[in-house]
Amino acid sequence: MPDEGIIAIQAHDEVVLAVVLKSALDEKAAKQLELEVSAAAAARPGLPVVLDLAKVRFVPSVALGALVTLRKGLHFEGRALALLNVARQVRQVLSVARLDQLVAVYDTLDEALAHLRRKT
Repeated sequence: MPDEGIIAIQAHDEVVLAVVLKSALDEKAAKQLELEVSAAAAARPGLPVVLDLAKVRFVPSVALGALVTLRKGLHFEGRALALLNVARQVRQVLSVARLDQLVAVYDTLDEALAHLRRKT
């Protein structure tokens, strides 16, 4: 039986909106996340990517590495990566790793869209 996907893409005109379906982004899940988000972004060139992390509760260093890799690839293309609905404990990890300095974190999609619109 094939692995189920890590993300679900939600239709949106302005961004690639990827909802992360797993609560723990272990090594296997982080690698799959990177592949699936990259494929979704490639299918919608030019649009920023927003990851909805509402279900995510565990982000080890390998998951942080996947986020950095995604951000670097998108930045190289002139695109943004933003995080949405980030749980308090995940925000703390992002802050300690200073990843919140590299990737914008928003509470709502409307807030993310407002900031992303100003950047373009």
